[in-house]
Parts: sequence; structure tokens; C-alpha cells
Amino acid sequence: MDFDKLLDYLMSIDLTKAEGDSLILTEEADKTLYRIIEAEDFIKEAKEKLREKYLEVAKKNPHLKSYEGDHVRVGYRVTRRKFIEGDTDKKFYTVEKKPNTEAINTYADITGRLPEGISEKEFEYISFKRVGGNDES
Repeated sequence: MDFDKLLDYLMSIDLTKAEGDSLILTEEADKTLYRIIEAEDFIKEAKEKLREKYLEVAKKNPHLKSYEGDHVRVGYRVTRRKFIEGDTDKKFYTVEKKPNTEAINTYADITGRLPEGISEKEFEYISFKRVGGNDES
């Protein structure tokens, strides 16, 4: 598949059109994004099924750490994670400082500013997800 041509096509389509006072997706953009998300879901599921299959092979051959072809290397690794169950000595765990967003927002609503020692950073996200039962190609 020629991915460069596909990307050129994606960059060439009109994404939105005006409808009244708002913007909506063009039919072409809507169908194209739907198909891309559908393909992404398929790929995610296919990779998960292949992971399960390779895991079976890896368990039968634990001395092998990877499997290589001409285009792909499949790696296998076992890691161990520690968990705290019940009471344990404080020297065996750490406590991370995480912002209490609810308390910070309440403070900011009352005072009009963030508490001392707290800063805020803005992130922008674009997300895509399927809606409805679009059966058209």
C-alpha cells in the first residue's frame, strides 16, 4: 500500500462545511475518518490476537527473546512488578505527590487564583471515535 498517496489524499479533502451557525464534517471527511477508525480498531484487535499467539510460542521456548523476519522483530520479555498488600514498613514504598484537582478547583473558584505551589499547563487534544451504525463504505 502506498501510504504517501493516502496521506496526500487525507490532506487534500475538505474537513468541515458550514451549516447554519456551526461547522460540521463534510460527508467525505466523515466517511474517511470512520473507515480509518474502523481500520485502527481492526489492527488493535489483530495485534492483540497475534500477541496471544506469540505468547503461547514464547512460553514453549522461554530461552528465545525475539523472533525476526525480513520486516519485523517480535520481542518477548518478562518483567516483575512489586505490589503492596496490607501493612508494610514505610521504607518499602514511596508516596507520590499528585494534585487534588477538586480541592484546587474549589480554591480557585473562591479566590480567583491557584494555590501557592500549584501551576497549570494547558494541553490540546483532537480525538476521533465512531458514532452510530455507519454501514456505508
